Amino acid sequence: MNGPLGLWRRSIRCVNEKLGFPGAACSMDGVHIHWGRCHSKQRALHTGREGYPTRVYNVACDLMRRVLHVIEHSHPGARNDRTIVRFDELVIRIHRRELYSDVEFELKQKDGTTRTHKGLHALVDGGYHSWRCLICPVKVAQDSKLLHFSKRLEPTRKDVECLFGISSGAFACCAFRSSSKPRASSTTCSR
Repeated sequence: MNGPLGLWRRSIRCVNEKLGFPGAACSMDGVHIHWGRCHSKQRALHTGREGYPTRVYNVACDLMRRVLHVIEHSHPGARNDRTIVRFDELVIRIHRRELYSDVEFELKQKDGTTRTHKGLHALVDGGYHSWRCLICPVKVAQDSKLLHFSKRLEPTRKDVECLFGISSGAFACCAFRSSSKPRASSTTCSR
């Protein structure tokens, strides 16, 4: 498979299928990086729910917590996931079916039969759009099966949250000491 998710292998796909999420290529979430030297005129734009100035990146990882994709440019920390994902070229291309549209997987229907679907999707939290390529938990479920699905989705997508925790612990000594915007760096984290 070519493209940014080239690390996505058949074995990861099989694990996702066994967990009940066929077609899931990755988990995705926004990570906020503290920006200690944010200019005072920009503090409001960069201060979100964390209470201090940050820059935010949209990050995708696999079940092994390998980083598969990071949005090309960071965004001010006050922006939410729904805003940032609109600038994520990988998600936009998958959403438009320009990328990975030939990947097939089976989904079980309500009547118990299976149906073949095409295209990959990412497992995300409830802060994202309800797009076909972004699978998020349902906040209010009328159906017990849908409620069960949402409860299973949350721990499955925690790989990206764990990656952030591991990374923040490993790089806690690194602070942005420059007065310019922080730049993304490519790192691989292990358990």
